Amino acid sequence: MKPLSSCITHLYHSGFSIETLHHFLVFDYVEPTGEMLTKPIAGSLDFNQLARRDNVYFFITHHHQDHFMPQLFDYQESNPAVQIIAGDGVPLPARENCHLMKPHEKLQINEVSVESFGSTDAGVSFYVQTDHLSFFHAGDLNWWHWESFSPQQQLQEEKDFKEEIHRLKGKRIDVAFVPVDPRLGTAYHWAGTCFIETIKPSLFIPMHFANDFSVTRRFATQVADTESRVIVLNHRGQQIEYTKN
Repeated sequence: MKPLSSCITHLYHSGFSIETLHHFLVFDYVEPTGEMLTKPIAGSLDFNQLARRDNVYFFITHHHQDHFMPQLFDYQESNPAVQIIAGDGVPLPARENCHLMKPHEKLQINEVSVESFGSTDAGVSFYVQTDHLSFFHAGDLNWWHWESFSPQQQLQEEKDFKEEIHRLKGKRIDVAFVPVDPRLGTAYHWAGTCFIETIKPSLFIPMHFANDFSVTRRFATQVADTESRVIVLNHRGQQIEYTKN
């Protein structure tokens, strides 16, 4: 791995791994089956291989089952060097290398700097800096414009999302992972569009769509004129190379 570069792999739903020069970061890793696979396939992690690596960090934004697998704690038992950083509400074991964060807190672990931001659902979102690169994973921080909500609820969701996003203004974000949930209908792109217009990340990667990869192409078309590079995801295990200019 070259300096100022990273290899990003789409795992599933909102799950991604990021390999930088010296670190391996994993965000919201789950398997659709709810179990860690003994024989890795595209889009799953090879835990036997990870057991031989240093500087492995798992981030869990919140406790929902599409973002959190308790089996990660079993893996950490076999490799105590692994760091786990989780949002408030995740039932972390009492271990030295398990760290619980509430919104708007800061944490430094060796050469990895973590800042937590809020969510419009559960837990937190994460802003992570390491190896001179910066990453933002939104978790369930989204503009949840559900048709079943009252007009007052819809306005509150908009207000809460935009207020949290504005807390990020002024931060350099190389890579952002933000929901483009197709269940929201025509509002699926509102969070991503707002994030790009407000924060202007260098690279934008859509997430939180389970297996409906088509929504990532629709989103890229929706924001075609943006200065941010927007990724179209087609399958689990897809890799994206990012090098900072």
